[in-house]
Amino acid sequence: MQPFLHDKVFEPNLSISVGFNFIGEMPLIVVDDIFKNFDDIRNIVLNSPIGNWKYDPNGFNFKDYYDCRVSFPPLQKKLYKLTQEIICKTLNKNTLISDGLNLNWFKQIKEKRANYAFPHHDKISDNLSFTCLIFLNTKNESSGGTAFFKNKVTNNVYEFKDDDFFNKYPDAVENGYDYWAPEKYWEMIAFAEMIPNRLIIFPSNYYHAAYHPENTFYNDPRLTIAYWMEQT
Repeated sequence: MQPFLHDKVFEPNLSISVGFNFIGEMPLIVVDDIFKNFDDIRNIVLNSPIGNWKYDPNGFNFKDYYDCRVSFPPLQKKLYKLTQEIICKTLNKNTLISDGLNLNWFKQIKEKRANYAFPHHDKISDNLSFTCLIFLNTKNESSGGTAFFKNKVTNNVYEFKDDDFFNKYPDAVENGYDYWAPEKYWEMIAFAEMIPNRLIIFPSNYYHAAYHPENTFYNDPRLTIAYWMEQT
């Protein structure tokens, strides 16, 4: 491992393409070619130690798959500034970074039991927040993407107060025991395709999950960066 400067390695590309559309009522921002140094970032994350994230000793992590995460402190100021500008220009919302960069690293060991991970929402606080995801796999490594869901029991596509549902259906809770979701509770309504160096931004309270319907990630890990912007 070698030392690096966060703002240099994670420097955003100024020649970006910004798209905007809706999935139902959910606004989705898509930014292609977000990083200037895509290959350098991949080199760092592929050669960094990676430890477990969610884990239960009686569960499936490190048995059927590896579900890991490493977090970098919020030192990537140029990336956050550009993200703020994109959200402000597209959605007319002012935001601040609420966390550093989180690298999600997933790899299969055994056959998958579903087409997607547990749908969830990212509640940061009572304020509106935005989930920002960047796909780090190459074209040859990529499949699926990030999917969005409707809860078949509540018919909601987003929800902050879902304690009643999870108390009644505890096997629908993402608890670290299993990565793969019980599909009986969820209907996938759309997905954002995994394109190398693509950033997607959406309101954090919408149900979403990693979507990989093919057994792609045996030899190469699924790599994404996640960070969150909170409305001020």
